[in-house]
Amino acid sequence: MTGLSKLEAEPAHAYAKNRRCVRALLLWLLATAMAAQGAPADSTYQFTEQERGYSFTATFELDAQADRVLDLLYGFEHFQKFARRSRCELLDEGPDWQRVRYTHSAGFWTMTATLRRELDRPGGCVWFEMESAARSGLPIPLPTASSGHYCVAQGETGLRVTYQQVGETEASALKAAWLRYARTEAIAFAEDMESYVRAHAR
Repeated sequence: MTGLSKLEAEPAHAYAKNRRCVRALLLWLLATAMAAQGAPADSTYQFTEQERGYSFTATFELDAQADRVLDLLYGFEHFQKFARRSRCELLDEGPDWQRVRYTHSAGFWTMTATLRRELDRPGGCVWFEMESAARSGLPIPLPTASSGHYCVAQGETGLRVTYQQVGETEASALKAAWLRYARTEAIAFAEDMESYVRAHAR
């Protein structure tokens, strides 16, 4: 034989193309994680890797009324502004609940997730849980579960706001790189949320 037949060559071509895509994704995730290392550490942010995913907690305190802060955290007109790193759409709503779709895009992929958000004003919390998720583009790890809350309570110096999310993801060779990216995005989201709440709580 002097070379590969067309049928033999096509799988090899697809494998090489996939390797180039995965390499590009790894380089992009690495660059994003390295850029985030320059940000100052903040002890109010805690990102913990777990066997099946991660947990993230952010807290801050401010001088404000609990009801006003809950309105800022729950009201969709406010939420879509501090969740500005994703495109947010209000799909449906009822008394004290919402269904929201997030679309988060990067250069090589797009992820879409639908969440249910519920306002528990007596308990001082907004609860959320992912209902579904999908992706397009490169095969980043797809979340299999995500839930958490925003809660307000009296703190040491004022009203304490706590944001917590627990996420699980499918098994993937890219999981470690993806978790570094998830940490960067979680901190950026928490910073945007805190800035917005502080600016509009009075």
